[in-house]
Amino acid sequence: MNESYPYLNLFGLRFNLANDIPILVTAILIFILVFWLSRKPSLRPKMKQNVLEWIIDFTNGIVKGAMPGEEGNRFQLLAFVLFLFIFINNQIGLFLQVDMGGKTWFRSPTSSPVITMSLAMMVLLLSHYFGVAFKGFKGYLKGYVSPLAFLAPINILEEFTNFITLAMRLYGNILPVKCSYC
Repeated sequence: MNESYPYLNLFGLRFNLANDIPILVTAILIFILVFWLSRKPSLRPKMKQNVLEWIIDFTNGIVKGAMPGEEGNRFQLLAFVLFLFIFINNQIGLFLQVDMGGKTWFRSPTSSPVITMSLAMMVLLLSHYFGVAFKGFKGYLKGYVSPLAFLAPINILEEFTNFITLAMRLYGNILPVKCSYC
């Protein structure tokens, strides 16, 4: 676990290349995969189209299970993209880590708590944004004091713990694999 990472300083910002390179590779792999699977769709789907439709149905089912009704439909693409991104990142982490010159250049980005916390923060901010958009600001704040007003501190604490648990569960998915190399 005593790993050293290459960094790039650009415009006063410090970038960890061991996170950034695999994220870029994952994005390119996902684009190529979805592009390849979605070519030449037909009414009688072949194997490629079946795979893509299965992934879409799988993620849509997760969204509909959590948010039944029309309001859940707008989150289906987000679920699809997050599922593919996390799945491909975790698969990369199972079999690939590149160490050169005493530095780790390529590894699963989800083995970094910074990346998992960033993904969790993105989902948390989106949930708050859409909570305000759907219910209005007053209705959104009312959700913190219901069913009883004295529960507001617990509800606020719950938002923080949701963020931590989302991040740590994702980090914990790949951590045992990372530790098995130690």
